[in-house]
Amino acid sequence: MGVNRKKSARASSSAKIMASKNSDGSYNLPWKSVFFVELPLHGAHENHSLSSEVAGFSQRVNYDVKREFKEMEAMGVKDIDILRAFIAKATKNICSNGVQPPLNSRAFDPPDKDIYNILQAAKKARESGNDEDKLTETLNTYCLRDPENKYIYRPANRATGVKFLFMSQEKWQKDLLEIYGDVILIDSTFNTTDKRNQYLFLVVVRTRLDYQVVAQFLVENQDSATISEALDILKTRNPFLRPKFVVAVYAEAIHNAAKECFDDPQILLTS
Repeated sequence: MGVNRKKSARASSSAKIMASKNSDGSYNLPWKSVFFVELPLHGAHENHSLSSEVAGFSQRVNYDVKREFKEMEAMGVKDIDILRAFIAKATKNICSNGVQPPLNSRAFDPPDKDIYNILQAAKKARESGNDEDKLTETLNTYCLRDPENKYIYRPANRATGVKFLFMSQEKWQKDLLEIYGDVILIDSTFNTTDKRNQYLFLVVVRTRLDYQVVAQFLVENQDSATISEALDILKTRNPFLRPKFVVAVYAEAIHNAAKECFDDPQILLTS
C-alpha cells in the first residue's frame, strides 16, 4: 500500500510543533484569523437603485435636529410647515463646516411621520415629568376601583424630614395572611430596585401548597425604626395579625422591629 506523502508531511510538521514545547508547558502553535464576507451580486438590486441619490432616505434624524424639534414643541409650536421652515434655517448653523446636506437627507429633512413621532415623544416626556403626582393618581384610581385593596404612598420630603414609604396589600393577600399568619417570613430582597436608597421587603406565609407574598413595602432605610413603622402600618390594617413565629435573615434591625411590633414572637433565623 502506498503512503500518502502530503499526509505524511503534515504529520511530520505537527510532530515538530508538538516537540517544541515551552518550559511552562505551552506550545508555540501558529494561528491566523480568516474573515469571510458574503456580498450579493449586483443583479440582486435590480428593483432598486444603488446610487447615492437615495442613500439619505435610510438615515436617522440628526440629534441636533431632533433637539430643535423638542424645544419648539415645548414652546407650543406644532405646525409641521413652520417647523420645517425653522429647521431649514437651523441646519445652516448645525452644519457649521459649510457643507449643506442633500435635499433628500432624512437626517436633516425628515418626513412628516418622523416629525410627528418626535413631537409626540417630547410631549409624553414633558407631561410625565412629575412621577409622584402620576403615581398618586394611579393609586387613587386603584383604590376607587377596589376599596379592599390597600395602597400607601408617601413621597419623601427632605425639608420636613418625612421619609419615603410605599406599601401594598390586595384582598387575596390579606385573606391568606389571616389564615396562615401564625408564622410569617420577612424577606429583605436587596439590589432589586434601580434607585439608590430604596429597599424592598416582602412579608411571606407558607400555605398548604407553597409560599405566598401577603404584603410588600418599599422604604429608603434599613434601620429598625423604619422597618418598625412599616410593620406597625401593616398590623393596623390587619388587626388579627399576631404571629407566633417570625422567620427572617440574620439582621438585627428586622429582629428588633418584629419584637417591638408583635407580641414577643419567637425569632427564627434563615440564611
